[in-house]
Amino acid sequence: MPGDGARFFEMNKFFTALIIISTLSGCATKQHTPVESQGKPTAQSRVETLISKMTLEEKVSLLGGTGFATRAIDRLGIPALEMTDGPVGVRAGHGTTAWPAGIAMAATFDPELVGKMAREFGEEARSQNKRLLLAPMVNITRTPWGGRNFESYGEDPLLTSEMARAFVTGVQSMGVGTSIKHFAVNNQEWGRDHIDVHVSERALREIYWPGFAAGVNAGSVSVMAAYNKANGAYCSENARLLQDILKREWGFDGFVVSDWEGTHSTIAAALNGLDLEMPNPVFFGPELLSAVQTKKIPTAVIDDKVRRILSVLARLGLLEDATSSKNSNDDRVTNFASHHPETALKIAQESIVLLKNDKTLLPLPLKKKISVEVLGPSATRARTGGGGSSFVHGSTAISAADGLRQRIQESGASIELHVHDNMSLPGDGVIKSEIVTGPFRGEFFNNPNLAGQPVHNQEFSTIDFDWEWGSPGKSVNANKFSARWTAAITPRKTGEHAFRIAFTQAARVYLDDSLIYDHWSADTNQAQLTDDTVRKPLSAGKTYQLRIEYYKMEGLANLQLEVVEPDGATESASTAKPPGMGSMVRQADYSLLFVGQSAKTESESFDRSSLRLPFGQEELILKTAKANPNTIVIVQAGSPIDMTAWASKVRSIVYAWYPGEQGGLAIADVLLGAVNPSGRLPISFPQTWGDSPAAQTYPGVDGVATYSDDVFVGYRYFDLEPGHAAFRFGHGLSYTTFSSKIARVTVLDADASKPYVEVDASVKNTGTRAGAYVAQLYVGELNPTATRPVRELKGFKKVFLRPGQSADVQFKLDAEAFRHFDESSNAWVVSPGRYQISLLSEESHPVESAVITLLAKQP
Repeated sequence: MPGDGARFFEMNKFFTALIIISTLSGCATKQHTPVESQGKPTAQSRVETLISKMTLEEKVSLLGGTGFATRAIDRLGIPALEMTDGPVGVRAGHGTTAWPAGIAMAATFDPELVGKMAREFGEEARSQNKRLLLAPMVNITRTPWGGRNFESYGEDPLLTSEMARAFVTGVQSMGVGTSIKHFAVNNQEWGRDHIDVHVSERALREIYWPGFAAGVNAGSVSVMAAYNKANGAYCSENARLLQDILKREWGFDGFVVSDWEGTHSTIAAALNGLDLEMPNPVFFGPELLSAVQTKKIPTAVIDDKVRRILSVLARLGLLEDATSSKNSNDDRVTNFASHHPETALKIAQESIVLLKNDKTLLPLPLKKKISVEVLGPSATRARTGGGGSSFVHGSTAISAADGLRQRIQESGASIELHVHDNMSLPGDGVIKSEIVTGPFRGEFFNNPNLAGQPVHNQEFSTIDFDWEWGSPGKSVNANKFSARWTAAITPRKTGEHAFRIAFTQAARVYLDDSLIYDHWSADTNQAQLTDDTVRKPLSAGKTYQLRIEYYKMEGLANLQLEVVEPDGATESASTAKPPGMGSMVRQADYSLLFVGQSAKTESESFDRSSLRLPFGQEELILKTAKANPNTIVIVQAGSPIDMTAWASKVRSIVYAWYPGEQGGLAIADVLLGAVNPSGRLPISFPQTWGDSPAAQTYPGVDGVATYSDDVFVGYRYFDLEPGHAAFRFGHGLSYTTFSSKIARVTVLDADASKPYVEVDASVKNTGTRAGAYVAQLYVGELNPTATRPVRELKGFKKVFLRPGQSADVQFKLDAEAFRHFDESSNAWVVSPGRYQISLLSEESHPVESAVITLLAKQP
């Protein structure tokens, strides 16, 4: 049975507001999803029979993977378990859906919709013979610049838990397992393979663990260990995490898998809870076999690992018939081409957050003839997702410009659309410097310092490279190489030229052998994207020698360089003037400016080095807004953006995240008013980098990242320092108006040892458009004896209302809504005293509050 911690997290699911919410009585037990019912009643006995027949060599072979699968044992009819990334689509599949990013899913505040998506996700995985999804990703967004924030469900443990539960339950109902990741505190990409996170027990239990526990209690068949260390030990060999908490306290009976190449030992990892090493048996191969044979590892430990893996195969139905893993045509696998895009579109629509809308500039009017300029580096490119292992090439990908064209044609609106397609971001493959005369001559070396003779030579027309985890050629070492490119440039104009460079790892630039840019870092573990600009005066007609040098030591490798001429001679996101600035933009009724990040500027394997928009997009916004007061900025990104330079200059800001393959249609629907935006921020936006509480300790000192912010992550910090937040968690505007209030608070049990409170709230659409309202209920202890956040989310419910329509929402709160973890007693505690219950508005301001009193237990 799960321990107290598991009961706490299991009962957390009842905090999500429902119109009618029921409660459990007695001890909570782990809830397995329908995937478990696939095994016949004799499934576990078959597991034990198989274990008894396996040789030690066969047992060990099962504990080391091969690529993206476990090893099959044909002699006993044990099939391979095929796996695939990731959180937003079947990466290894063909013709599958590219779903909106995890952060977009969370922005819907609609677990039911995410559950529907998850069932369809599982359907697609099974149709591709992928029976384990390496998802969901439930790490809390602590650092706003984190490279994988877009995969997460945001900064709040309750919202993360509800999304995780919905995802796990939905996917596993289709006979496909989930591997919830990355356990634990994998909250930054910088130094992820070695950084030691020092974090309090309280913060772990209140902030960083709930999402994992929710997934476990929903029946997830697997948990993936993180790359990093946690309080001194690598997560893949951390006995506290894997044995004490996960397997004993929470009662997890699935298997723990390493992240790819994330295993660091044989004996420590085996004894401390790791069950499966991926992608190859470096430590869980011959070394593990030898350790068992020499009695350094008991056979019982190996049997337990084998039992866990075989039991998962049984739960997935893969032990019933050795051919079942190849049979995708059961009653749960259908032709998904017709209905899955509808769900992807629905999630994208509901995820879009209207941050600002002065003088109700949006939606665009459809009943009169207007002219609209569409520009920006993300206008004509579908920004479906962030980069790295989660990226999915979907069956389709609709850009915002294409979505607008389609919806305008369908509506018959008299909108004259002018689309500009000559701006780009790094990785778009179109960066070109017109003044380069001849090719860039590239030389590549298998060392970080350009030493010796090159191992590879190649000519290039542009400096726009994205090798991901690879290298430019078979002879070039993917994990350690340096490169040099040389070319001649002849300016067409005299004046200041901008050398704009974006890269991971290290780079430097020379002009006529003079060093003009130097970022040749000695820190080989750096994992950040750097975006810089150097301006130099050049003379027209004079030829200069340009040299770029670069090295890669680990992680993703990419490099982009463009030379921008003065006076906007070259059109790109960083040019001095966007196209038509002097005429078309100024004369248009509206300017729609699409900016943000891309899969090459926001990605797994590196963090962003700034919260500001990359590649000159701020300059583009300011000049567009100056030319046209009706400028609307649409941001596509997976994390917060620093808007201090331009937010006050534009009238409307729309945050569209990475909206998946149907994103262009969803954005058009919101801009044109066919869909009323109802997304809410699942993460707070600091004003600047330094306004984040994580900035003080990021990325760490001497390999240690100390979480000094403790439980004050995201809005829990900004409630104490409101001036540091640009937009708070839960913020999101609408095209209509709502009123909400707490109608009644009923304290059914005021005993602090077992409190039970019902909160009845009412919401009314007071505007003229149908729309959705997210009722957010927060609880905070008044005058606490322990240091506690001002308020914490304890319930939410999304309700759709027609104009004039009202709805009642009920929240039922038990001890989980009021307690905190007390480290001195190593226990959850509900302190007697006064608690404020608040309902927050669309702009994350309290609209109404009530105070209750909980009493000490009477003798």
